[in-house]
This record gives sequence, C-alpha cells and structure tokens, in this order.
Amino acid sequence: MTRNTFALKVNEGRKQVFREGLGKIWSGITIALDKAEAANFSMWQVDDIVFGYYETKEKDGELCSELKDLFGSMDRCYDWISDPESEMRLMYHDFGVIRQNKELIRHRVFVTRLKDGYEEEYKARHDALVEARGGVPDPGPDSNFSIWYAGGEGQYAILSATSQATNQNAWIEAMKKAAEADSKYAKLELVEVAYGDDEPQKSTDQTQALLEKYPDLKVICAPTTVGIAAGAKVLQDSGSKVKMTGLGLPSEMQEYMGTDDAHSCPYMFLWNMIDLGNLAGYTSVALVNGDFTGKAGEKYTAGNMGEFEVVDVDGATQVILGNPFKFTPENVKEWADKGM
Repeated sequence: MTRNTFALKVNEGRKQVFREGLGKIWSGITIALDKAEAANFSMWQVDDIVFGYYETKEKDGELCSELKDLFGSMDRCYDWISDPESEMRLMYHDFGVIRQNKELIRHRVFVTRLKDGYEEEYKARHDALVEARGGVPDPGPDSNFSIWYAGGEGQYAILSATSQATNQNAWIEAMKKAAEADSKYAKLELVEVAYGDDEPQKSTDQTQALLEKYPDLKVICAPTTVGIAAGAKVLQDSGSKVKMTGLGLPSEMQEYMGTDDAHSCPYMFLWNMIDLGNLAGYTSVALVNGDFTGKAGEKYTAGNMGEFEVVDVDGATQVILGNPFKFTPENVKEWADKGM
C-alpha cells in the first residue's frame, strides 16, 4: 500500500470560491479515484490549509496527474503546498499499533499551526520525540498521527565552485528559473551566490562569511562536492541551525548527514554512479550493434534499464539518465561503504 498526500493553501478571502470550485470537480475526483481503485480518500481543512489523503496499491502517476489537472481547472483561488505529483513537504509520523481487531483502535489526529518563527523549535521537539521512541510503536491503544507544516520561506545562499564553471552556472540559473516559475517558492529569498573555487579552505571561509553576513540564513545549497563538504563541517562544528544541501559524495558527507540539530545535512543529491556506468556501457554496445546512430529523436533499449531517447541539448546530442539520486541519513552509509 502507498500512502498519498497533498496540501494547499486557500488564498485570503477566497474560501467560498474554493468550496464552490471543489463542488464542481468533486464528481471528477471520485471517478478518477474509483478508476485507480484508490481507498480511504479524505480531505479536511484547518483554517486556510486543506489536506488530502488517499491510498493506492502502488504509486500511481496517472492518478496524481488527473487530480492535479482537476484542481487546476478551478478558479485560481489557492496555492499548492505540495501537489499530488510532488513529494510531500508536510512531515508525518505514524506510531500506530497493528491489532487483529480494527475496532480496538482509536484514531487521534492533531494538526499544529505554528506561529511565525517557531518552526525550527517545533521540529526539534518533534524530532526528539521520534528519537526517544526509537521507532518502537506506542504500547497504548491510540494511533497517533501528527502533521508538521514549517512553510517554505526564508533566506538561502548558494556556495558554488568558480564563477566560470559552465555546469555550475547552468544549474544555478535553472534553480533561479524554477524558483521564479513556481509560487511555492515565492517566499524564498536568494541572498547571495558565493564562490569557493572548489578549494576546501576558501569554501570554508565563504561559508563562515555567509553566516556572519546573513544572521537569518536558513539553508546553503552547494552544487559542488568540495563546497558541500566544507560548508557542512563549518555548520556542524559551530552548532549552527543553518542546513546544508546540494551535490555531495557519501564517503565525505556521512558524518554530517542527519535530520536532527546535531547534523548539518538532512539530504543531498548526486548522480547514481552505478546506473551511470551501466547506461554508458549499454549505450556503447547499442551504438556498436547499430541499434541507433546518435541522432536526436532516436530511441534504443539499454538492457534492463529500459528505453532511452537521444535528445538535443544546446546543439549537441545527449542521452540523459534521469533525476539525480537522493542520499539520506538512511542510505548514505550503504553508499559510503561502496566507496562512493
């Protein structure tokens, strides 16, 4: 079973418009859910925040798209916090007890709406509770389901390599465009792009300078393995509440990975070296065998990885593996042990 969630914020003074719009698309929602054999669909509203939940046998991308399209047909009276196709930005923890008789279970649901500026304090206390329980279900009869909404706002900075690095500049421009194009990033403020020249000491110095210049800074993003490692060490050693993310090597970042206040990096990304090598090998074999010539638009099968298409990027043909791989506190040791 896959638990699916979404949330949105109704614009000020538009609650009635939202309710009327929801009534118009409700039949379409139920038809889409029934077609996908989804279960336990529910929606509930707390002030101007609307939460949605449903269960499917597995992640259903088609259903996510249908629901997003249906909501998109409404009068634009809301902004997504997390749409059905996105990873849920709301964090939840289920400490329920599995029992033979479902009638024995009492469900208690609570939603916490935080005052401005209290997000980090609440999250720290919430994480401490999770850690104290050690993942062991509560022995009581209740199934406790908690929701934390910290909001997507605040200052962030980018710690890049050099100002002449073509790939770094392209990634940074893509980040800026993505932030401008999506309303959920509207309250994020990019305060500076700093350059550590891919040198550990200079990256360390630049991180320290960012902390001094921007006391309200929340996140530093480093699209460089040198920068993220140097920055993460500065933040963790100083006990800063600022978090680090970006592109990093598990072997260099393992000690900094964690979602609690003691660690500076909750997650990071990099290409999957194993898949990258496999794709390169399959692609080479396919070229030698004449399965394709390398022209844009051609498709070929890369072994058990499936079908890939040759695309044109800035006048050059490429084969794109896919999205970067996400490293978390749960999987970083496994990859570090592989020597990555």
